[in-house]
Amino acid sequence: MDVDMDQIWNTIFSGEPTGIIILIVTGLIVFYVIYRLGKVFLLLVTLITLAIVGYVFFPGLFDSALEWFRNDQTK
Repeated sequence: MDVDMDQIWNTIFSGEPTGIIILIVTGLIVFYVIYRLGKVFLLLVTLITLAIVGYVFFPGLFDSALEWFRNDQTK
């Protein structure tokens, strides 16, 4: 499956009505789910989101951290 993420990001954050509607609907869905499932779910969503953002914007960070951890364990 070939997905053009640049086009998706440009659509969502373009300021056009489609992008604004996507952001509002997504925010409402997330708010409703968090409201229903409580703070434990909020913690899980936050951790998963931070991991995804870290992996997307800092792709070498997790690899270097994992390599550092493995090297430290073998000494």
